[in-house]
Amino acid sequence: MYSAAQVARGLRRPRLIAEEINRLYNSRFGSKSYNDDGVDFITEEWDTLVLLDACRADVLRECNPFDVEVGTRTSRGSQTIEFLRGTFEDKDLLDTVYVTANPQLYRLNNGVYDRGEVDVTFHAQIDVWKDNWDDEVRTVRPGCVTDAAIEAHETYPDKRIIVHYIQPHAPFLGPTAQKHFRGDSLAFDWETREGASDEIVRQAYKETLEVTLPEVERLAESIDGKVVISSDHGQAMGERGFPVPIKTYGHPPSNYIPALVEVPWVELPYERRRDIVAGTRSHVEQDPVEHDVVQERLVDLGYR
Repeated sequence: MYSAAQVARGLRRPRLIAEEINRLYNSRFGSKSYNDDGVDFITEEWDTLVLLDACRADVLRECNPFDVEVGTRTSRGSQTIEFLRGTFEDKDLLDTVYVTANPQLYRLNNGVYDRGEVDVTFHAQIDVWKDNWDDEVRTVRPGCVTDAAIEAHETYPDKRIIVHYIQPHAPFLGPTAQKHFRGDSLAFDWETREGASDEIVRQAYKETLEVTLPEVERLAESIDGKVVISSDHGQAMGERGFPVPIKTYGHPPSNYIPALVEVPWVELPYERRRDIVAGTRSHVEQDPVEHDVVQERLVDLGYR
């Protein structure tokens, strides 16, 4: 059921009704919590999985610094929450350390809002966003994630490592962002695109990825084992949704068009796999974060 406020909002903005029809269709009227046609990334072969949040495969191909081709895999989500649920739910990942700049898993599992926890156990979870939030750009800069990931490899040499950068997800970094997306417009709204043209938005998005890729290269050069670069979901930039063919921007839930679920997959060359062993849950204590602070971080990233 929808509240009176939701109905009123839909009447004011008919686009929301079309998006809701697409969500209901793709989720089979809410019976699917993620894209079950997607690949389980946990079962793929890697020692380190790098997730570039909201990264399109075609844009990564445009600025690919690696000497291998950019392939694709089908993600289990068109947004981060769906990816987390489809990838981690009901898994004991005691051979895995999750290093993340995205607060979404913390938000789900610490009662910040009522959407149900993701029942997963890692050997350790390192929330880089807690102590490395940059108030100037309202995000976690990629260098902080690289530093934390290198430290995690040194601390947990026999564990798989998932490294979740927040870029190229907005807020954007780079010269176009400096010119067009400063101040209040950092909390980027894909629907309005802050009055900027699609071309300006795409350029700011691409430059954000270009700022991040040298940090991914630094990480890959600093660690051993098999490194795979991918994304939790893609980024729609005007592609048509389904079944209602409205232009889609951002990464709305349960919208399984190729721009959102066909994510990059780059397997870097390596000499040998690391020896991975499962352990018990690490008792690394991190100070809790107040709910309002978590919510502020997510609003900075454009979540509502």
